[in-house]
Amino acid sequence: MTTPEWQTTSEALERRRVLYLLGQAVEKLIRLRQVLARKRIFVGAGSKKLESASVIDPLLTAVEEQAERLSINSSRIAAFLCETALDEAQRTALAAIIQKVIDVLLSLHEVLILLPRETADPQVFLLLQDCFKEEWQPTPVMMTNELTSYEYRIDDVLDQLDLGQRALEEWRRLLKGFTRGGSVLAQAFVDRDNPLAWAVLAHEYGHALDEKKGISRQIVYGDQVVEKKVADRDPKVKWTAEIFADFVVARVLGPASQIPILLLEMSRPSLVRVRDEARSHPPTTVRLGLVREYMKERNVSTDDFEDVFELYSFDYARKLAELGEKEQSARKEVENMVEKLRSNVQAVATQVDSLKISPFGNQQLDHARELQKKLQSDLPISSLPQSADRQVILAKLNSLVESKAAPEQVYEVLAEFNEIPATSSEILTAGWLYKLASFEERLKESFPKAGPLHKADLNRYGRYLDRTDELLLRSIELAAVHTEIIQR
Repeated sequence: MTTPEWQTTSEALERRRVLYLLGQAVEKLIRLRQVLARKRIFVGAGSKKLESASVIDPLLTAVEEQAERLSINSSRIAAFLCETALDEAQRTALAAIIQKVIDVLLSLHEVLILLPRETADPQVFLLLQDCFKEEWQPTPVMMTNELTSYEYRIDDVLDQLDLGQRALEEWRRLLKGFTRGGSVLAQAFVDRDNPLAWAVLAHEYGHALDEKKGISRQIVYGDQVVEKKVADRDPKVKWTAEIFADFVVARVLGPASQIPILLLEMSRPSLVRVRDEARSHPPTTVRLGLVREYMKERNVSTDDFEDVFELYSFDYARKLAELGEKEQSARKEVENMVEKLRSNVQAVATQVDSLKISPFGNQQLDHARELQKKLQSDLPISSLPQSADRQVILAKLNSLVESKAAPEQVYEVLAEFNEIPATSSEILTAGWLYKLASFEERLKESFPKAGPLHKADLNRYGRYLDRTDELLLRSIELAAVHTEIIQR
């Protein structure tokens, strides 16, 4: 039987699940608006044909339709955010509405690969260079659709969209000839100005390191001579490569490195079928478990992110229960394969630890907590105080003023204000801690308690995202300048 304690816990987790879905829906909507506004200018400037810019219009229309869906249900959402009692039918309906919005927005996000990509912000390179130190080499960096890096034919994308036949034909007309490299589409740089999504870039750079050194192939085959093309198609090599990249990003960014992936997984309506995923990637639940083991063995605390990890496990169990018995059995069999690769996992950990990169530890986590407080005060978080308590220093200065001390004595006290530059990993971790702690209150500000949702209401959340992005980007830039000055 279901105990009252379990039921209470389950209801609390379900509320948090819907809350995270709502946060993802609103953020995706706002970011897609911003990206498409840029894309309209970008596409228009790069084409002599005026109709090319009209490719953006159907996407914007679809985004606004989802904003309207939220507006129609804003009173129900406001009641949910204020924890007004909703019966089971209302809660179920609300979760379904939000999931529908997310499904459409994720599809639109995927479609952005149809459009020319934009240039990466310079802070991306500052962040990666700071994380990878001696292992960093100047390299092309691009954020692709969502967290994956695929190439599509136009028909493949359109056939997967939930559109009517008439709308599909309109898409084909608008996008005719709007491809590069024949039928292969350009990849879009979608979340270029969202630093909290950049953990995926560190993961991808982990793949670059692996490929350069041939680490995964060496771990799987040892000294055995195997053709590179054959090895790269081997599922054991692919799994090992993914685990290597996961450990690399955990090594440089700590537990916050997992959050973008888990939020995406929770946003998806169902689990990816094993046959569609297992040959190239271990299941996400397996990867998260291995990363947590890796950090635990290195005494890196994950306490600050346990709520998200717990929620992901709840969401995963919920979706797993919805699968048929055959699919559940297949998934269990694949997850058990990790035990057969246990020696490979240990070898991966050893290789990652040997890299000349900046490891994330509990000291960095402590720094991130301090930086979070500054971020809450709407301040850049590019540096940390290295000296004693500021109030003590101010007291010393006040005493010097009263005693009419010499300038040398004043400068001696002022020297105690020394600050050290924050690392990129500390800045991103502080950003995630701030967002996870504040987004619910920001959503409450954006949804009126009565009446329909207006564009101005949703823009409040947009200003929150914009300001957070701005502070994090500026902090990364200032920290890099501070570090360079010290090195000189």
